[in-house]
Amino acid sequence: MKNKAIILCANQKHNKPVSCLSFQGQLVINKIIEDVKFHNIELIDVVVDDYNYECFIGKVNDPNVNIIPISSIKNFSLHTLCSYDLSDPCIDSYIIIDGNILFDRKAIDVLLNSNNSNSVLVTNSRYEENHMINVSNDFLSVGVNDKETYKEYLGLFKVSNDLYKYLFESYVSGNECSFDKKIIDSDYLVSTCYLDDFLWFEVSNKSLNTEEINDFLLRLNRLYATFDNNEVLNIFEKNINKKVTLIEPLGGMTNKNFLVTDCCNSKYVVRIPGVGTDSIINRTNEKHNTYAASISNIDIKPSYFSTINGVKITPYIDGAETLNRKTVKENILSCSFLLKRLHEGNNLFNNLFSINNEIDSYYHKIKNKDFYDDLDVFYPIVKQLISEYNKVDFNYCSCHNDTVPENFIKSNGDMYLIDWEYSGLNDPLWDLAALYLEADFNSYEIEQSLFCYFNRKITDDELFRLNCCYIFQDYLWALWSVVKSESGSDHYDYGLGRFERFKAKLNEI
Repeated sequence: MKNKAIILCANQKHNKPVSCLSFQGQLVINKIIEDVKFHNIELIDVVVDDYNYECFIGKVNDPNVNIIPISSIKNFSLHTLCSYDLSDPCIDSYIIIDGNILFDRKAIDVLLNSNNSNSVLVTNSRYEENHMINVSNDFLSVGVNDKETYKEYLGLFKVSNDLYKYLFESYVSGNECSFDKKIIDSDYLVSTCYLDDFLWFEVSNKSLNTEEINDFLLRLNRLYATFDNNEVLNIFEKNINKKVTLIEPLGGMTNKNFLVTDCCNSKYVVRIPGVGTDSIINRTNEKHNTYAASISNIDIKPSYFSTINGVKITPYIDGAETLNRKTVKENILSCSFLLKRLHEGNNLFNNLFSINNEIDSYYHKIKNKDFYDDLDVFYPIVKQLISEYNKVDFNYCSCHNDTVPENFIKSNGDMYLIDWEYSGLNDPLWDLAALYLEADFNSYEIEQSLFCYFNRKITDDELFRLNCCYIFQDYLWALWSVVKSESGSDHYDYGLGRFERFKAKLNEI
């Protein structure tokens, strides 16, 4: 098939177009073009505003890319796409790309391989409300029924020549609207290509130095910079004894994760531990706790787990939806009940997660105590607060201890909790505090979750423990970031954000 990419970079009314902003020495537009060409698409049109035309000349790396200036008098996306007729009778499909997003390049491959000639990329809702749509039976639909779930569609479409002609004719007829709305409202069948836990980021002039973009770039670089196909294949075939047909890299902040499809079309997730984890993770404890959690149906039972190197192979959860900071709030009750079931379960873990010992362990691994200003100054203050915290009476129970939203997996009405590297017996409020911090819960969402968990108002002692857990976690993960950074994995910005919030909350208490 002959494909053509149309990258929409118009309506970027800034001193410098968003597509021409630089990240890690590369322009956004060149990163998109690089990903398009990776999938052997050589016909590429970049549509820009006439007043921004000079910004792109000499900046686009590929001389074969067509830079097309359009009149800037109208600012709706159907105008951007169709004011200049980009259709070509020799083209089978057009890949339409919003020029202000960075994304995992596999999205283009997914669209190209969609069985339907008109498709849109869909993922879990993450950012702006106006991106939300209803998805039912794998097709875009309008309206609400019990089978629909809210997802988010991005500026990544595949459209046929016929659909493009329809859009162009609509524009010529005077339609002033967004091209994506026109596609969705058309009579053409538009299938959804769902990608779970998809890596993408909407770029703005203010976003390139934020914690979110740094985390995105870190994870995106890890996906491909460390992708060793043979390593994953050998690990899987040796330990599962089945031939591999497909390996796809998955996201992950620390570990390398891969989705593996075998010759029987069964899917597994292969986890290869990241740099520096051997010194901070007890794999024997993790293995015991992982299997204990699976007995209670809180997690899926692994098919293979090595306590020597930490490699783990787990059956892929069918219909998996990895939660994020937005969608976890839409599932507050399910996540709170799952944690309550973990904490009240009979399958006890066999190790103690002592906050005092954990902070000591990380603190003494650090070579540069001035990695963050005053990091060492707060060490004795935290130790004193731990002493006060330990005077409060509570029962230890099995805890996950790393309840970031991405560790909650939703599937067909069930909820699972994965990755037990930091698990152990602990204060149950630690898990709740971690969830609230990582997902940035507001006071109402915290109150809703706590009432669901306790079925009553929390006591003063419980509130004190919760506040202490906030402080201990931010300090602990700031230390963790230093240890990881000194091991060669850059977590400076992540740790700095935790450390600054730690100081603010310590001041409050």
